[in-house]
Amino acid sequence: MRCLFDEQGKELRDSALSAHIIQFYTNPFSTNSNEVNACDLSFVQQKMTTDMNASLDHPYSADEILQAVMMMHPSKALGPNGLPPMFYQKYWPIVGQDVVQLVKDPKYIFQYRPISPCNVICKVATKVLANRLQTILGEIIDEAQSAFVSGRIITNNILCAFEVFHHMKTRGSRNRKVMSLKLDMAKAYDRVE
Repeated sequence: MRCLFDEQGKELRDSALSAHIIQFYTNPFSTNSNEVNACDLSFVQQKMTTDMNASLDHPYSADEILQAVMMMHPSKALGPNGLPPMFYQKYWPIVGQDVVQLVKDPKYIFQYRPISPCNVICKVATKVLANRLQTILGEIIDEAQSAFVSGRIITNNILCAFEVFHHMKTRGSRNRKVMSLKLDMAKAYDRVE
């Protein structure tokens, strides 16, 4: 039997379960505001080219899938069957064709899962896309972004913040009043607002 429980502990099945799942994944991308702000985005430079999009959008190849399997840590991402990536790496000549078919041909909604509960096969599909993205990330992510691109590390932000505070402490407060704000950016990722 397939069921889930809502926040009040009520068991959900069939259409109620479907509606609950849709609502759960729709909420983060919805807004509570009725106000619509018209923005002029004409000055924003488009970075994603048609060729870049095509490089991400074409069907997965068997070689890409094999490469993704071989790049996975051998003992991570156990599936429901308890098989780690090492199993697929070692027995690729036997199971490889089945893995390729599973990754290339998802036909049911339950084959598309959030990343956290995924098993090895689902993570292979994600890894193929991540490998494709790596080739273009440097071109589409701004220079000021300090993560996600090889050669840039998020700890650079700590160094910048330290320098700002040092400046404020030594020179900034002599001539004028200064302040800094620490913002909780988690909310920016949780909801559209």
